[in-house]
Amino acid sequence: MRYLKGFIRDSKIYFSNCKKDIKNDNIFLLRRNSISALIGLMMYLYVVLNDFTSVEFVIAYNFFVVVFGVFCIFCLLYFQKREGSFFMVQALCFVFSVMVLSFFIFISVFPFPDLPAIFLFLGYTFLPLVFIMPLKIYIFLLLAFQGIFCSFVIMFKGSDPFAFDMLQSSIACAAGILIAFMVLDLRLRANKTKLQLQRMNAMDPLTGIFNKATTTQNCRFYLDYYSREEKCSLMVIDIDDFKKVNDFMGHQTGDYILSNIGEILREVSRKSDVVGRIGGDEFLFLMKNTSDREILRYRATQICEKISGLSIDNEKNISCSIGVAVSPEKGTDFKTLFARADKAMYDAKRKGKNTFSIFD
Repeated sequence: MRYLKGFIRDSKIYFSNCKKDIKNDNIFLLRRNSISALIGLMMYLYVVLNDFTSVEFVIAYNFFVVVFGVFCIFCLLYFQKREGSFFMVQALCFVFSVMVLSFFIFISVFPFPDLPAIFLFLGYTFLPLVFIMPLKIYIFLLLAFQGIFCSFVIMFKGSDPFAFDMLQSSIACAAGILIAFMVLDLRLRANKTKLQLQRMNAMDPLTGIFNKATTTQNCRFYLDYYSREEKCSLMVIDIDDFKKVNDFMGHQTGDYILSNIGEILREVSRKSDVVGRIGGDEFLFLMKNTSDREILRYRATQICEKISGLSIDNEKNISCSIGVAVSPEKGTDFKTLFARADKAMYDAKRKGKNTFSIFD
């Protein structure tokens, strides 16, 4: 039960947070499956025209070929110039799945009503491999078409294959649901691994906060899209005389100090803030939705005091200098805001270090 709850939770997160990737994958699958469907329809049409004598079946199949073929051509042409929304792509995948199941039920019931339905098992078990859709969609499709198939068997098929068709279609439906579950579970596991790798690549292993590339990227993105709507503040934090620590105390001691500073910055930041290490002893702290001078003074003082609380062998204390620039007053792009926060940081060093300065 706990496993199923975790699966449902992870599935909701996956389809909520990975819409772009799912959409792009489904567009690729729509194109590939549309080409495969067109080839399959033409091949089966050749068989129908040469081997089937029922005029009604040939006419009905030709009509189905036209409808399904037009739909496949639409899928191929539409995405050449457009991307489409996530929900539109999902809707097209749903319609395509309905067409595929309709085809397999059609050829399992009407050409030879006195023979067992040998193709339906293939259709039910193949369906979960076609697109990326929530498990509940596959369950709905399989159960709905199983009900339709059973109704057609009762109405149109002979008595000889009745028991076989009922049994094998039920087994195929259950197998299809199981395969859909297993395939989605594999996708969720692969997505978790992908996210873990992305997080590892985004983090600075020593301090446990963002590395330089991720920090600057996140800051640029936020300032480019939100700086004119929301106020924010950028802090540049530089550890005072840190080179002396490495030179006289060793790099192992320096790494220990940097690790503790990373922990301090994680403690004082919010989840929405961006905190990262952008140099050997330099850190960046983007405070979103914050421009109040009193809050900035409090936060900068808090950081200075916590870093000053670190000591080496109970002798030499560590300190830092902080420069702050406020957006949009002092800049709306990352380059400008960083340059001004960096200038304010050097002002803090000139004041005697272990303090902060707000760019005016």
